[in-house]
Amino acid sequence: MSATNPLAAVHTALWKLLTDNAAFRALVPTGCRIKNVGTATAGEKRAAQAADFPATLIEPVDGLAVADWTNTDGHIKKRFRVKVATGNRQIDDAMELEWVVFCAMSAWETTMTALSWRGHTGYVKHVGIYEHEETLKERDLTRLETGWATVWDGEVWMFFARTDIVVGPG
Repeated sequence: MSATNPLAAVHTALWKLLTDNAAFRALVPTGCRIKNVGTATAGEKRAAQAADFPATLIEPVDGLAVADWTNTDGHIKKRFRVKVATGNRQIDDAMELEWVVFCAMSAWETTMTALSWRGHTGYVKHVGIYEHEETLKERDLTRLETGWATVWDGEVWMFFARTDIVVGPG
């Protein structure tokens, strides 16, 4: 995880929760885990084949929401969405994938609150899950193929000492 970027550490930890789960690894091949970090270009295809599914992507949902800013600390919120796509219209495939993601994320509160940044463990103080949409219209992830897409959507509240924020990354 990034030692200089607490947001990237959250993103990395979410992926780790998924990939540490044996059922997720069995269901979603490595090439279908669209991470979009570094120089990786996985998922950047115009069309899809059966081997491209089920696909999974973790994306930021909103920009940083600054919930509070005082002379001693800052409190921000950041939402992340786990998108999954089956590549077909079979509802049972969508439900299986959704259940596997739900189970893989079951320890997310413990994982997030254990993250550390600049030697301070626990900068994540609160996590929450949002309602999500299930649709046949998620064309970005399904690559124009008709198939179910569903998500797991969560928000992370992070607190930082103002002295750490003023100093910045590094």
